[in-house]
Amino acid sequence: SFVGTDSLEIIEYVPDAFEIITDGKIKQVGDRKTITWNKELVDGKTEVSYSYSIPLVFPELYALGPIEIHSKTSTFTEARNWFVAADPVAIFDDGAGVTGIALCSGTPSTIATTGATGFSAGNNLLIASTIITSTDAGQEVVTADIHDGTSALVTNEFAIQGGTSGLINDYLLLDKHTAGSNPTYNVRACNSAAAENGEAKISAISGMSVSDYVDGSLVAIGTTDTTIASLPTSLQAGNNIIIASIQIDNGGTGQDLAAGNLKIKDGSGATLASNEYALSFGTASNTDIQSIVLIAYQTSASANSTYTVTGAITNAADGEAKILVFQSAEAYVLNGASSAIAATQTIIGTLNTSFANGESVVVVATTAVDDTDNGAETLAATTGLVLQEAGVTKAANQYQLQASAVSGNAGDGYRHTQVWSGTTGSASPQYTLKATASATGLNGEVQIIAFKVQNPTISVSLTESLPLTATA
Repeated sequence: SFVGTDSLEIIEYVPDAFEIITDGKIKQVGDRKTITWNKELVDGKTEVSYSYSIPLVFPELYALGPIEIHSKTSTFTEARNWFVAADPVAIFDDGAGVTGIALCSGTPSTIATTGATGFSAGNNLLIASTIITSTDAGQEVVTADIHDGTSALVTNEFAIQGGTSGLINDYLLLDKHTAGSNPTYNVRACNSAAAENGEAKISAISGMSVSDYVDGSLVAIGTTDTTIASLPTSLQAGNNIIIASIQIDNGGTGQDLAAGNLKIKDGSGATLASNEYALSFGTASNTDIQSIVLIAYQTSASANSTYTVTGAITNAADGEAKILVFQSAEAYVLNGASSAIAATQTIIGTLNTSFANGESVVVVATTAVDDTDNGAETLAATTGLVLQEAGVTKAANQYQLQASAVSGNAGDGYRHTQVWSGTTGSASPQYTLKATASATGLNGEVQIIAFKVQNPTISVSLTESLPLTATA
């Protein structure tokens, strides 16, 4: 108690790196700053306040206090510090596309880069979509990776194939990387021969600590559900985002992998996500190796949940999967239904959210397209398949999208994944995937996940109220 006290000196301690706005006096003391107020009590109480901004280093934990209160006769010191957590941040690059990616005998071409991230040392989640298109009739194969300037962190298990001019192939790179401070992440691609173009979109996320990852290995797929990859997580109970990037390498017999035969399952064996359309395989490039992305969101998941990617196919084929599982403070998911794509812009799916305006978010949208007739319909470059927020395009297909064959033949469908990260432009934004075909004859389906990442610019206003009553 401060019996008979009329005035107090109040001292707060903050990190040296903080920028302070206050009516108190600021002084440098070693590796900290002090803020001092001389206050008169009014009705036995007073109040102090200050605002601060923190460095753009994420994640980080800062100690405040303990506050000291001095009167003429006594001193009070808080029992402990208070802490400010600088939450995760995402950095995004939408690559411009590289014409004539380098040969694998030399240095690969960089098709997207984060540049120097400014991240502090720790674990970073990496999500990078790639798209490759051929410019001749050769049978080139492409390797893509995420590289940190020293080594390749993750790459495709099977070749990303070229083929007839204008055809595309797509692959999503996933990784969880333990890095030193200020890493740079480059998405690179190289080619077995000339005449392939490539582009990538990458989101690098620092500080999403509630996360797990597995990079699977080659598995022979059987005729019944076969585990391609499994991830027993160490995550706390909560809402889990699951993204799986899958490649299938067909054997010597042309065949379909039926709709619903690639799955993400939880530990009980329940299916959380599956392929909407069949994957039609041939036995030669561009149709014997194909990739697909599956997305699931399991709410109220138990601690240490396990997630498995399974597949089933009639004849010989190999598979591989990468699984990334993490939690976010706020996330929304859409598992869309099949829709016919018209020759005018068609909504394939819309994800409603309740994000606040100005939130930092990451959105991943993976689209499957199925040919239903004997025509060779296309989706035009940059406009044929667009991800929009409130009508504004945030990501688009860099190259024309075209199947390898018409309906009923190997390669009669394709898949394309788009990644975007940025700041919401309004409260409760909608994320919509729209497609425009050259003619009718295509169906499309989309899965979208949008999750919150803390805004990298944090300015916090702190008010401490100190009611002091004179007692005996």
